[in-house]
Amino acid sequence: LCHINADISGMKVPWCYVGMCFSSFCWHIEDHWSYSINYLHWGEPKSWYGVPGSAAAKFEDVMRQAAPELFEQAPDLLHQLTTIMNPNILMKKGVPVSGAYPLQTKIIMRLIFLP
Repeated sequence: LCHINADISGMKVPWCYVGMCFSSFCWHIEDHWSYSINYLHWGEPKSWYGVPGSAAAKFEDVMRQAAPELFEQAPDLLHQLTTIMNPNILMKKGVPVSGAYPLQTKIIMRLIFLP
């Protein structure tokens, strides 16, 4: 990234997310399939859910079945931050979902999406 002179939002220009009780975040693929590091400064544990790369195709199939019209309009929908689904629904459809519940001052690192 040090050789790229452009400002790329979310890659070279950092983002700050602020969450609160009952807030949620959409299922998505990280920008440019990159890693993600998140830090919980303070507050109650935050629930994080993820799908292993080996189940990426199944995950995308289930999401496409749930909202076919959205995927027709935006084939890269999972790169946008607009798609939300209860993890229990994904698991009922056969998508393995794992969870992490970090306490304050803990780091969550998410690795690359591999289809």
